[in-house]
Amino acid sequence: MQRRGEWKTSPRGNLLPLQLLQGRGVFGIEMCIVDENNTELPWDGVASGALKVRGPWVAKGYFGLSDTPGHEDCPVDESGWFNTGDVAAITPEGFLQITDRTKDVIKSGGEWISSIEIENAAVNHPDIAEAAVIGRFHPKWTERPLLIAVAQQGKTLQKSDVLDFLNDKFTKWRYQMMSCLLMNCPTQRLGKSINLVCVKLIRIILFLRLNKHWGNYGLTILCNFYPK
Repeated sequence: MQRRGEWKTSPRGNLLPLQLLQGRGVFGIEMCIVDENNTELPWDGVASGALKVRGPWVAKGYFGLSDTPGHEDCPVDESGWFNTGDVAAITPEGFLQITDRTKDVIKSGGEWISSIEIENAAVNHPDIAEAAVIGRFHPKWTERPLLIAVAQQGKTLQKSDVLDFLNDKFTKWRYQMMSCLLMNCPTQRLGKSINLVCVKLIRIILFLRLNKHWGNYGLTILCNFYPK
């Protein structure tokens, strides 16, 4: 995009960042974002919550499941809002930014932490080839993010480097205590090594606390500690 403007006309160049988002809702469709208590959140571009939509042509349910609003199998509530399953933020101008899926978001101390946001930041580390983030159980905070990283070929990841890199990208109160896991697993034909099967395996290992028995299977703990 090219723009021209003289300083005397007070030109502004703030249109492109908005265009990088997912866009505005189409005509006839209402949008809202809510927290886990179903309280509507502000359109400030910062607050993120479950995205709901409402309109005359929005689906009323899924095939084979109940289409009665408010039913546990129906994605539409009594007010006609359809739960999309996405987590999003909306700017004051009405631009939508999808940040995660509700099933993948990490709920820690009443706050929602986007796994995708951490993953996108982690893969910018020069020594990280791939990254995935899952929620790890915590007795006080319910969940804490666990970063699973694959090192670039010929590189070795260090916990201090990874954590310092991420702490520069996020607010300290939210990401100051991060668990990291270096994982080496077979690469698929498409070049992806972190997949659903691997993530499920890690969940089982963490739940059973058998990390030390899996050292020969390519799992190396970089750091493992709880927030105070």
